[in-house]
Amino acid sequence: MENMLKSAEQMELQLQSENLEGVPSLEQTSVAAAGTSGTTEAAAPSSSKSTSTQLSDLPDICIAMMLACLNPIEVAKLACTCRSFYDASHSDLVWETFLPPSYHNLLALQQNPPPEFASKKEVFDHLCKPFVTSNRIQGYWLDRRTGGLSMSLSASGLVIVWSDNDRYWEWLEDRASMFPLVAELRNVCWFEARGEIESTLPPGAYTLSWRIRFLDTFVGWADEPAHFKFSKNNGTEMEFKCYIQQQLPPVQVPGYSSPTFRQVEGEWRELDAGEFVVERGEEMTLLQFCMLEITGGRWKRGLRLDGVLVRPTNTLAPSLPSSPATNATQLTRLLPRHLPHNRRFPMDLPGTFQLART
Repeated sequence: MENMLKSAEQMELQLQSENLEGVPSLEQTSVAAAGTSGTTEAAAPSSSKSTSTQLSDLPDICIAMMLACLNPIEVAKLACTCRSFYDASHSDLVWETFLPPSYHNLLALQQNPPPEFASKKEVFDHLCKPFVTSNRIQGYWLDRRTGGLSMSLSASGLVIVWSDNDRYWEWLEDRASMFPLVAELRNVCWFEARGEIESTLPPGAYTLSWRIRFLDTFVGWADEPAHFKFSKNNGTEMEFKCYIQQQLPPVQVPGYSSPTFRQVEGEWRELDAGEFVVERGEEMTLLQFCMLEITGGRWKRGLRLDGVLVRPTNTLAPSLPSSPATNATQLTRLLPRHLPHNRRFPMDLPGTFQLART
Protein backbone atom coordinates (compact mmCIF):
# COMPACT_ATOMS: atom_id res chain seq x y z
CA MET A 1 0.00 0.00 0.00
CA GLU A 2 2.94 2.38 0.72
CA ASN A 3 4.24 1.81 -2.81
CA MET A 4 0.77 2.61 -4.10
CA LEU A 5 0.65 5.93 -2.26
CA LYS A 6 4.17 6.84 -3.42
CA SER A 7 3.17 6.12 -7.03
CA ALA A 8 0.10 8.34 -6.68
CA GLU A 9 2.22 11.17 -5.20
CA GLN A 10 4.79 10.89 -8.01
CA MET A 11 2.00 10.98 -10.58
CA GLU A 12 0.55 14.12 -9.00
CA LEU A 13 3.95 15.89 -9.02
CA GLN A 14 4.49 14.92 -12.64
CA LEU A 15 1.10 16.34 -13.62
CA GLN A 16 1.89 19.56 -11.78
CA SER A 17 5.18 19.96 -13.66
CA GLU A 18 3.42 19.34 -16.98
CA ASN A 19 0.79 21.99 -16.23
CA LEU A 20 3.44 24.56 -15.29
CA GLU A 21 5.58 23.89 -18.34
CA GLY A 22 5.72 26.92 -20.60
CA VAL A 23 4.63 29.35 -17.87
CA PRO A 24 7.27 32.14 -17.61
CA SER A 25 9.10 32.58 -14.35
CA LEU A 26 8.82 35.69 -12.18
CA GLU A 27 12.18 37.05 -13.43
CA GLN A 28 11.21 36.55 -17.09
CA THR A 29 7.89 38.31 -16.52
CA SER A 30 9.58 41.31 -14.90
CA VAL A 31 12.09 41.75 -17.73
CA ALA A 32 9.36 41.51 -20.35
CA ALA A 33 7.23 44.08 -18.59
CA ALA A 34 10.15 46.49 -18.26
CA GLY A 35 11.01 46.24 -21.95
CA THR A 36 7.45 46.90 -22.98
CA SER A 37 6.99 50.03 -20.88
CA GLY A 38 10.40 51.44 -21.79
CA THR A 39 11.00 52.42 -18.16
CA THR A 40 13.68 51.24 -15.79
CA GLU A 41 11.15 50.33 -13.13
CA ALA A 42 10.76 46.64 -12.47
CA ALA A 43 7.37 45.34 -13.34
CA ALA A 44 5.25 44.14 -10.45
CA PRO A 45 4.88 40.40 -10.26
CA SER A 46 1.59 38.87 -11.38
CA SER A 47 -0.81 38.03 -8.59
CA SER A 48 -2.58 35.26 -10.57
CA LYS A 49 -2.79 31.96 -8.69
CA SER A 50 -1.28 28.88 -10.39
CA THR A 51 -3.39 25.75 -10.60
CA SER A 52 -2.28 22.22 -9.61
CA THR A 53 -3.69 18.78 -10.36
CA GLN A 54 -4.57 16.57 -7.39
CA LEU A 55 -5.43 12.89 -7.06
CA SER A 56 -9.13 13.74 -7.00
CA ASP A 57 -8.77 15.26 -10.49
CA LEU A 58 -7.84 11.90 -12.04
CA PRO A 59 -10.61 9.99 -13.83
CA ASP A 60 -12.22 7.28 -11.69
CA ILE A 61 -11.21 4.62 -14.19
CA CYS A 62 -7.52 5.48 -13.73
CA ILE A 63 -7.76 5.10 -9.96
CA ALA A 64 -9.75 1.88 -10.37
CA MET A 65 -7.06 0.44 -12.64
CA MET A 66 -4.46 1.16 -9.97
CA LEU A 67 -6.57 -0.52 -7.27
CA ALA A 68 -7.07 -3.58 -9.49
CA CYS A 69 -3.32 -4.28 -9.13
CA LEU A 70 -3.74 -4.84 -5.37
CA ASN A 71 -5.46 -7.58 -3.36
CA PRO A 72 -8.90 -7.19 -1.71
CA ILE A 73 -7.48 -6.41 1.75
CA GLU A 74 -5.21 -3.68 0.37
CA VAL A 75 -8.11 -2.18 -1.58
CA ALA A 76 -10.23 -2.07 1.59
CA LYS A 77 -7.43 -0.35 3.54
CA LEU A 78 -6.72 2.16 0.79
CA ALA A 79 -10.42 3.00 0.52
CA CYS A 80 -10.22 4.40 4.05
CA THR A 81 -7.58 6.99 3.15
CA CYS A 82 -9.51 9.39 0.89
CA ARG A 83 -12.74 9.88 -1.00
CA SER A 84 -11.18 9.18 -4.41
CA PHE A 85 -9.97 5.72 -3.38
CA TYR A 86 -13.25 5.02 -1.63
CA ASP A 87 -15.34 5.75 -4.73
CA ALA A 88 -13.01 3.79 -7.01
CA SER A 89 -12.98 0.80 -4.62
CA HIS A 90 -16.61 0.06 -5.56
CA SER A 91 -15.89 -0.14 -9.28
CA ASP A 92 -16.71 -3.38 -11.13
CA LEU A 93 -13.34 -3.02 -12.84
CA VAL A 94 -11.62 -3.61 -9.50
CA TRP A 95 -13.64 -6.55 -8.20
CA GLU A 96 -13.87 -8.41 -11.49
CA THR A 97 -10.12 -8.98 -11.28
CA PHE A 98 -10.62 -10.79 -7.95
CA LEU A 99 -13.31 -13.12 -9.30
CA PRO A 100 -12.32 -16.41 -11.01
CA PRO A 101 -13.13 -16.59 -14.73
CA SER A 102 -15.69 -19.31 -13.99
CA TYR A 103 -17.57 -17.46 -11.26
CA HIS A 104 -20.82 -17.74 -13.23
CA ASN A 105 -20.50 -21.53 -13.02
CA LEU A 106 -19.91 -21.31 -9.27
CA LEU A 107 -23.14 -19.37 -8.83
CA ALA A 108 -24.97 -22.00 -10.88
CA LEU A 109 -23.67 -24.79 -8.62
CA GLN A 110 -25.42 -23.44 -5.53
CA GLN A 111 -28.45 -25.23 -4.16
CA ASN A 112 -30.62 -22.11 -4.14
CA PRO A 113 -30.70 -19.59 -6.99
CA PRO A 114 -28.39 -16.69 -6.12
CA PRO A 115 -29.94 -13.26 -5.69
CA GLU A 116 -29.55 -10.40 -8.12
CA PHE A 117 -26.29 -8.58 -7.59
CA ALA A 118 -25.93 -4.83 -8.01
CA SER A 119 -22.15 -4.97 -8.44
CA LYS A 120 -19.19 -7.31 -8.82
CA LYS A 121 -18.25 -6.48 -5.23
CA GLU A 122 -21.51 -8.04 -4.06
CA VAL A 123 -20.71 -11.16 -6.12
CA PHE A 124 -17.30 -11.37 -4.46
CA ASP A 125 -18.76 -11.00 -0.97
CA HIS A 126 -21.35 -13.67 -1.74
CA LEU A 127 -18.80 -16.21 -3.01
CA CYS A 128 -16.56 -15.68 0.04
CA LYS A 129 -19.22 -17.46 2.09
CA PRO A 130 -18.80 -21.27 1.86
CA PHE A 131 -21.60 -23.08 0.08
CA VAL A 132 -22.35 -26.66 -0.87
CA THR A 133 -23.32 -27.80 -4.35
CA SER A 134 -26.58 -29.43 -5.26
CA ASN A 135 -25.15 -32.91 -4.58
CA ARG A 136 -24.41 -31.69 -1.02
CA ILE A 137 -20.97 -33.29 -0.86
CA GLN A 138 -18.79 -30.56 -2.42
CA GLY A 139 -18.11 -27.07 -1.17
CA TYR A 140 -16.61 -23.93 -2.70
CA TRP A 141 -15.56 -20.49 -1.48
CA LEU A 142 -13.24 -17.61 -2.31
CA ASP A 143 -10.45 -16.51 -0.02
CA ARG A 144 -11.31 -12.99 1.12
CA ARG A 145 -7.66 -11.96 1.40
CA THR A 146 -6.58 -12.96 -2.12
CA GLY A 147 -9.67 -13.98 -4.10
CA GLY A 148 -8.24 -17.49 -4.58
CA LEU A 149 -10.73 -20.29 -5.27
CA SER A 150 -10.90 -23.13 -2.74
CA MET A 151 -12.96 -26.30 -2.80
CA SER A 152 -13.55 -29.34 -0.62
CA LEU A 153 -15.07 -32.81 -0.76
CA SER A 154 -16.83 -34.20 2.30
CA ALA A 155 -16.20 -37.62 3.78
CA SER A 156 -19.62 -38.58 2.40
CA GLY A 157 -18.23 -38.03 -1.10
CA LEU A 158 -15.29 -40.37 -0.53
CA VAL A 159 -15.28 -44.09 -1.28
CA ILE A 160 -14.33 -45.57 2.11
CA VAL A 161 -13.93 -49.34 2.37
CA TRP A 162 -16.32 -50.84 4.96
CA SER A 163 -17.97 -47.45 5.60
CA ASP A 164 -21.42 -48.99 5.08
CA ASN A 165 -20.90 -51.33 8.06
CA ASP A 166 -21.36 -49.68 11.46
CA ARG A 167 -19.08 -52.25 13.07
CA TYR A 168 -16.14 -50.58 11.30
CA TRP A 169 -17.23 -46.99 10.63
CA GLU A 170 -19.76 -44.65 12.19
CA TRP A 171 -21.31 -41.54 10.67
CA LEU A 172 -21.97 -38.76 13.15
CA GLU A 173 -22.04 -34.99 13.63
CA ASP A 174 -19.13 -32.89 14.83
CA ARG A 175 -19.61 -29.27 15.85
CA ALA A 176 -16.15 -28.19 14.66
CA SER A 177 -16.21 -29.97 11.30
CA MET A 178 -16.70 -28.28 7.95
CA PHE A 179 -19.44 -30.67 6.85
CA PRO A 180 -22.35 -31.73 9.09
CA LEU A 181 -21.51 -35.45 8.95
CA VAL A 182 -18.07 -36.98 9.46
CA ALA A 183 -16.80 -40.56 9.31
CA GLU A 184 -15.36 -42.03 12.53
CA LEU A 185 -13.11 -45.07 12.31
CA ARG A 186 -14.23 -47.65 14.86
CA ASN A 187 -12.04 -50.64 14.00
CA VAL A 188 -10.56 -51.77 10.68
CA CYS A 189 -7.48 -53.60 9.51
CA TRP A 190 -7.73 -52.44 5.88
CA PHE A 191 -7.92 -48.65 5.76
CA GLU A 192 -8.68 -47.14 2.36
CA ALA A 193 -10.40 -43.87 1.44
CA ARG A 194 -10.50 -42.61 -2.17
CA GLY A 195 -12.09 -39.71 -3.97
CA GLU A 196 -11.92 -37.36 -6.93
CA ILE A 197 -12.84 -33.78 -7.75
CA GLU A 198 -13.30 -32.29 -11.20
CA SER A 199 -13.59 -28.54 -11.49
CA THR A 200 -12.32 -25.42 -13.24
CA LEU A 201 -9.48 -23.81 -11.31
CA PRO A 202 -7.73 -20.52 -12.10
CA PRO A 203 -4.01 -20.82 -12.93
CA GLY A 204 -1.74 -21.11 -9.93
CA ALA A 205 -0.23 -23.43 -7.31
CA TYR A 206 -2.58 -25.48 -5.13
CA THR A 207 -2.25 -27.77 -2.11
CA LEU A 208 -4.36 -30.86 -1.41
CA SER A 209 -4.99 -31.51 2.30
CA TRP A 210 -6.79 -34.15 4.34
CA ARG A 211 -8.82 -32.89 7.29
CA ILE A 212 -8.40 -35.36 10.17
CA ARG A 213 -9.14 -35.54 13.87
CA PHE A 214 -7.38 -37.92 16.26
CA LEU A 215 -9.40 -39.23 19.21
CA ASP A 216 -8.16 -40.53 22.53
CA THR A 217 -8.64 -44.08 21.19
CA PHE A 218 -6.30 -43.45 18.23
CA VAL A 219 -4.13 -46.59 17.86
CA GLY A 220 -2.83 -48.96 15.19
CA TRP A 221 -0.78 -46.53 13.06
CA ALA A 222 2.59 -46.70 14.80
CA ASP A 223 4.23 -49.55 12.86
CA GLU A 224 3.34 -48.66 9.28
CA PRO A 225 3.16 -45.31 7.48
CA ALA A 226 0.02 -43.93 5.92
CA HIS A 227 0.19 -43.59 2.13
CA PHE A 228 -1.22 -40.46 0.51
CA LYS A 229 -1.51 -40.56 -3.28
CA PHE A 230 -2.94 -38.17 -5.82
CA SER A 231 -2.81 -37.48 -9.55
CA LYS A 232 -3.90 -34.63 -11.77
CA ASN A 233 -5.71 -35.20 -15.08
CA ASN A 234 -4.79 -38.92 -15.07
CA GLY A 235 -1.11 -38.02 -15.09
CA THR A 236 1.74 -39.33 -13.01
CA GLU A 237 0.63 -40.48 -9.59
CA MET A 238 2.46 -38.76 -6.73
CA GLU A 239 2.88 -40.45 -3.37
CA PHE A 240 3.61 -39.14 0.09
CA LYS A 241 4.27 -41.48 3.04
CA CYS A 242 4.44 -40.54 6.69
CA TYR A 243 3.91 -41.95 10.17
CA ILE A 244 0.85 -40.19 11.54
CA GLN A 245 1.24 -41.88 14.94
CA GLN A 246 4.67 -41.37 16.48
CA GLN A 247 6.37 -43.65 18.95
CA LEU A 248 8.82 -42.95 21.77
CA PRO A 249 11.54 -42.89 20.63
CA PRO A 250 10.41 -41.65 17.16
CA VAL A 251 10.59 -44.09 14.28
CA GLN A 252 13.34 -43.11 11.84
CA VAL A 253 12.94 -44.84 8.48
CA PRO A 254 14.73 -43.69 5.29
CA GLY A 255 12.27 -42.39 2.71
CA TYR A 256 9.59 -41.49 5.24
CA SER A 257 8.98 -38.32 7.17
CA SER A 258 7.14 -37.07 10.22
CA PRO A 259 3.80 -35.46 9.36
CA THR A 260 3.21 -31.73 9.55
CA PHE A 261 -0.22 -30.63 10.68
CA ARG A 262 -2.13 -27.38 10.77
CA GLN A 263 -4.32 -27.05 13.83
CA VAL A 264 -7.71 -25.67 12.82
CA GLU A 265 -11.16 -25.54 14.42
CA GLY A 266 -11.57 -27.62 17.54
CA GLU A 267 -9.16 -30.56 17.50
CA TRP A 268 -9.21 -30.92 13.72
CA ARG A 269 -5.94 -30.89 11.80
CA GLU A 270 -5.04 -30.53 8.16
CA LEU A 271 -2.35 -32.75 6.69
CA ASP A 272 -0.93 -31.56 3.35
CA ALA A 273 -0.60 -34.50 0.96
CA GLY A 274 0.89 -32.73 -2.06
CA GLU A 275 0.99 -29.74 -4.36
CA PHE A 276 0.16 -29.24 -8.04
CA VAL A 277 0.08 -26.39 -10.54
CA VAL A 278 -2.74 -25.41 -12.90
CA GLU A 279 -1.34 -23.91 -16.08
CA ARG A 280 -2.98 -21.27 -18.24
CA GLY A 281 -5.29 -22.78 -20.83
CA GLU A 282 -6.34 -25.78 -18.72
CA GLU A 283 -10.11 -25.80 -18.90
CA MET A 284 -10.85 -28.60 -16.41
CA THR A 285 -8.80 -30.15 -13.62
CA LEU A 286 -9.44 -33.72 -12.49
CA LEU A 287 -7.89 -34.67 -9.15
CA GLN A 288 -7.84 -38.25 -7.91
CA PHE A 289 -6.52 -39.00 -4.43
CA CYS A 290 -6.47 -41.62 -1.72
CA MET A 291 -5.31 -42.31 1.84
CA LEU A 292 -4.59 -45.91 2.78
CA GLU A 293 -2.77 -48.27 5.09
CA ILE A 294 -3.23 -51.89 4.04
CA THR A 295 0.11 -53.59 4.67
CA GLY A 296 0.64 -53.43 8.45
CA GLY A 297 -2.03 -55.93 9.41
CA ARG A 298 -2.88 -54.11 12.64
CA TRP A 299 -6.35 -53.03 13.66
CA LYS A 300 -6.79 -49.27 13.59
CA ARG A 301 -9.32 -47.00 15.28
CA GLY A 302 -9.83 -43.58 16.82
CA LEU A 303 -9.73 -41.35 13.71
CA ARG A 304 -12.31 -39.04 12.14
CA LEU A 305 -12.44 -37.87 8.54
CA ASP A 306 -14.07 -34.57 7.61
CA GLY A 307 -12.97 -34.59 3.97
CA VAL A 308 -10.37 -33.26 1.54
CA LEU A 309 -9.57 -29.63 0.75
CA VAL A 310 -7.94 -28.02 -2.30
CA ARG A 311 -6.75 -24.45 -1.80
CA PRO A 312 -4.25 -21.99 -3.29
CA THR A 313 -0.92 -22.62 -1.61
CA ASN A 314 -0.40 -18.94 -0.79
CA THR A 315 -3.54 -18.89 1.39
CA LEU A 316 -2.41 -21.60 3.82
CA ALA A 317 -1.15 -20.99 7.32
CA PRO A 318 2.26 -22.52 8.14
CA SER A 319 2.40 -26.11 9.40
CA LEU A 320 4.42 -27.43 12.31
CA PRO A 321 5.81 -30.96 12.74
CA SER A 322 4.04 -33.10 15.27
CA SER A 323 5.89 -33.96 18.43
CA PRO A 324 5.78 -37.50 19.85
CA ALA A 325 5.73 -36.01 23.34
CA THR A 326 2.53 -34.03 22.86
CA ASN A 327 -1.02 -35.29 22.76
CA ALA A 328 -4.02 -33.76 21.02
CA THR A 329 -4.85 -31.43 23.93
CA GLN A 330 -1.30 -30.10 24.09
CA LEU A 331 -1.17 -29.58 20.34
CA THR A 332 -4.32 -27.51 20.56
CA ARG A 333 -2.46 -25.08 22.83
CA LEU A 334 0.94 -25.15 21.10
CA LEU A 335 0.24 -25.13 17.38
CA PRO A 336 -0.88 -21.93 15.64
CA ARG A 337 -4.60 -21.81 15.03
CA HIS A 338 -5.89 -21.15 11.53
CA LEU A 339 -9.48 -20.09 11.85
CA PRO A 340 -10.97 -18.91 8.55
CA HIS A 341 -14.02 -16.72 9.02
CA ASN A 342 -17.29 -18.68 8.89
CA ARG A 343 -15.64 -21.68 7.27
CA ARG A 344 -18.43 -24.15 8.06
CA PHE A 345 -20.94 -25.30 5.48
CA PRO A 346 -24.67 -25.05 6.13
CA MET A 347 -26.31 -27.87 8.06
CA ASP A 348 -28.18 -30.37 5.93
CA LEU A 349 -30.55 -33.21 6.66
CA PRO A 350 -28.65 -36.36 7.71
CA GLY A 351 -30.72 -38.38 5.26
CA THR A 352 -29.14 -36.50 2.39
CA PHE A 353 -25.73 -37.85 3.30
CA GLN A 354 -27.11 -41.33 3.81
CA LEU A 355 -28.34 -41.25 0.23
CA ALA A 356 -25.03 -39.92 -1.02
CA ARG A 357 -23.15 -42.90 0.42
CA THR A 358 -25.41 -45.57 -1.09
